[in-house]
Amino acid sequence: HFGQSSGPVATSLLNLAQLYRRAGRFAEAEPLLERAADVLEQTAGPNNKVTLLALLDLAATQIDLGKTTEASEVYKDALARLDKAEANQPHGRGALREVRAGCLFRMAKAELAQGDISAAEMHLKETLALVEERHGPSSSKLLAPCAELARMLTEQGRKEEGAEHLARAMALNDLQPIQKQKLQALALELSKL
Repeated sequence: HFGQSSGPVATSLLNLAQLYRRAGRFAEAEPLLERAADVLEQTAGPNNKVTLLALLDLAATQIDLGKTTEASEVYKDALARLDKAEANQPHGRGALREVRAGCLFRMAKAELAQGDISAAEMHLKETLALVEERHGPSSSKLLAPCAELARMLTEQGRKEEGAEHLARAMALNDLQPIQKQKLQALALELSKL
């Protein structure tokens, strides 16, 4: 027997919310993610990776709905929980650092949408450092933070710094053809600024 606050119910809520997100039905996904996060907080614990991922999905949905202020608060909450989780779960530190990098990257995008450039830059650079620490300096996983830094810095008139991040992104190992095409398009776009 599964009650309203059971793990299987939370999993079902998350799955349905993901379907809604993929269909672009963000307004319907948001309350499901809020409820799933609440249930997971009670069943798995407030600092469990699955709870944190539900919070990140909630914040991403809020960004899709244009609720960047609310999303930023959820990201701040998730980062505080990650601090506790890393302190209490040293064996899972690597996986939690990966979650932190994703959280910081998404938070930076929310901050950019709000016009908080300095906070966004700080969080993008922290994301870059975390991903580099985990995957190495040439990993294709560095593509998103490098490209976002290139765009942001160039748009802020810091073209030389932006060009450095773009060049680094283009030199990463194992980029797929589509990724290379997108980088070329970004380079063209930024050259016009």
